Parts: sequence; structure tokens; C-alpha cells
Amino acid sequence: MSMTSPKRLVAFVEGVGDKAAVPILLKRLLSDWAESPWDALFLDDKPPFEVGEVSNLVQLDKATNTLHCAEWERLLTQAQRTRKNLGAVLLLLDGDIPKVAGQEFCPVTFARLLADAARRAGGGTLFSVAVVFLLPEYEALLIASHESLPNINPGAQMPHNLEEKRSGKGWLGKNLKGGYKQATDQAELTEYLRFDLLRERLKSFCRLERALQELTTAVRTGSHIVSPVVPPAPPSEAAPPT
Repeated sequence: MSMTSPKRLVAFVEGVGDKAAVPILLKRLLSDWAESPWDALFLDDKPPFEVGEVSNLVQLDKATNTLHCAEWERLLTQAQRTRKNLGAVLLLLDGDIPKVAGQEFCPVTFARLLADAARRAGGGTLFSVAVVFLLPEYEALLIASHESLPNINPGAQMPHNLEEKRSGKGWLGKNLKGGYKQATDQAELTEYLRFDLLRERLKSFCRLERALQELTTAVRTGSHIVSPVVPPAPPSEAAPPT
């Protein structure tokens, strides 16, 4: 158990629908654990930071042809300044973007890039940070738990390769009676998610849950982290003997 008072968990999300849905998701998921996290964390009482897609946080420096995350670092500094008692930050974005700053999008590569950049704003020392991409988008959670959703059409079939298939909003629009409106329906439907189904069907949901567990442990023990861990650069080859 934590020997100090709980610290604030702040979320960064992509859009309006996520801004309403993610606090519900986090409260339900954290409350579902056998070992309560509330001795270490409490959920931010303000709405999540809305940051748009990952391309808003990662840019290409044309002079050096390298990627940088100045906007992400600025937002983390802002969170530290405006959210008192900050203990942990979760960046939760969709992973359905084909390219970022001219590069093919890879959730592992860009999660590590953003995690590493967080260190320059105090991540891993002053507070903990986890970066998670839901694949391909938040709506995959709803589809993977479609049996529990209200007003689902009888016989609705979950798509194969759900984490690779886009147009989840289209699937929900066709299979929910009355259609699907992200801005209003996403939060309401999040109340009906079945976490046992999500754990079986979505690797990215399992990654989200592991990340939250990592944040909880880090805050509880006072050993701040960034997640995913950025592997060390391989050692350079030794110079040949002369």
C-alpha cells in the first residue's frame, strides 16, 4: 500500500468523444481490479486534455530530418503547472493514422518516441507517463464488447482482424439501432463494456491495462517511469585494432 496520499492521474485524448468517454473507461476499469489502485491514484476532476491525432504531437524537423515532439513536451509542462499533485499521465490515442510526419505509422515506434520525449518534460522523474494506442481506434472497444451493448442489431458479427480493420464507426452505424454518433454515443456505450471480452479480444486493450498497472505501481512506490520503455541504443562497433 502507498505510504503517501494519492496522486492525480491525468489523461490526454484525441477527440471530443474520447474526452467524454475515457474518464468513464478509466473509472470503470480501475474499479474493476481486485487490488484497488485508489490508495495510489485518483482520477483528474477536470476533463482530459484534447490533443487531436498523433501527428499533432510529432513533427519533422526538416533542417535535421529528425522527428521531434515539442508540442507534446509543452502540453506535459502545462499539465504539471495546472494539475496539482500530478502523479501520472496517460496519453491514449487512436492508432488508425497511416503516416506521421511522412513516416509509416507504427504504434510501437511512435509510443516509444513520445515516451522518450516525455522525459524532457519531467516524465520518469517528477511524474510517470504511459503512451497507449488503441488499435485501430477507440470504437474497437465497443465492437469487441458488442454483445453487451444496448440496441445492437440481432446477429451482428464482429469483424475479423478487428485491430487491423478500420471503419469501426461505420460498423457501429450499421449494427446499432438508430446508428452511431461518436460525440454523444461513445461515452454512453462505454458504460456497457465487458472487460473480460476486451481482455480476450484486443491486445491494445491489454496494453492499456498493463500501462495503468505500471503507472499505479510507479506512483505507489515513488519510482516514476515512462512506458513503453525505450530500449538502449545498441553499442557502437569497436574500432579495428591498428
